[in-house]
Amino acid sequence: MVGSIDNYAVKMTKAGAKGRHYDFTNRRTVPPWHGIVRMTRAYQKKLQIKFGPVFEDRHVRFNAKNTCAKCGHIGHWLSDCAFPDDSGFLYGCPIHNSRSHSFDDCPDFHRLSESQVLWLLVVLRGNKAPIRTTVSWSEYLRIAIEEGKWTSYNVPLPLTSAFVLDLVLGPKARHSWLDFDYATHGNDWLPSDPATRGPHAEVVRNTALDKEVHVPLTRGSLKKGRVGAAVGSDAPSYADDGYAPQEDNNQEEDSRETPEAEAGGDVEMMNDPRVEGGNPFVPEVDKPDAFVHNMVTMGHADDASNDSRVQDMSEADICIF
Repeated sequence: MVGSIDNYAVKMTKAGAKGRHYDFTNRRTVPPWHGIVRMTRAYQKKLQIKFGPVFEDRHVRFNAKNTCAKCGHIGHWLSDCAFPDDSGFLYGCPIHNSRSHSFDDCPDFHRLSESQVLWLLVVLRGNKAPIRTTVSWSEYLRIAIEEGKWTSYNVPLPLTSAFVLDLVLGPKARHSWLDFDYATHGNDWLPSDPATRGPHAEVVRNTALDKEVHVPLTRGSLKKGRVGAAVGSDAPSYADDGYAPQEDNNQEEDSRETPEAEAGGDVEMMNDPRVEGGNPFVPEVDKPDAFVHNMVTMGHADDASNDSRVQDMSEADICIF
């Protein structure tokens, strides 16, 4: 079944470290990424951005000033990150480049238009792990197609969590996210999932995709989703206890912070002009058509100011273990 993860704990136990290439100590600007940079939660919080920049074009999203709150590397944000969690999803807020709250619990969720939701959950996540949500991206897309509002039929669709999990637990050679170049590669460079490959209208008819959602651990009030009754007012939410569970065991704050973490780090090794200015020869495969292209319509242009840029990383914010 699409999205089912049978015997997950057993699979992870047997996999050992095979699918987990974490604890990389140097931030990089270009691939190979090698693994996820171990960060403290305090530093992750510094990486949060304001509402707006994630809806911009490649030259804003793939900039050398951006640092991803998921993988810790330079040149992109969580919204575009190709690294998955061990669950097969990607937990966090793509709006704010944050792992401190989920997409559904984002304080700016109510500001999103339907086209912005599709941009974040579908367009940017093509051939990547789906963002963890309480309403599947397939439901949002199905409604847009039925209402004749979807025009970005050229973009690849997100992977299923089961497909991602098979990659995570498989050999390192299949971990395409380790070699994905955000500045030059389009999402179609990544492997596609047979379950989400093909004409979009046909793919979303597979209602099994609607089960591609997370099951929160606590109960409380959750903002009603844009698909109406699909999300009830008594649905559980991660926001209740103020703690976002981390799937991949690489984000825990630790007191063993060391100033040697950046010594000889890859972050100062190169300043790739491809990341700073983009590559004019690469087609905008993840750029929406007119339907999604005119998304920032609520007067939030000021939010894409320099305040959205990340703060400098202190040496104590990268941990070596």
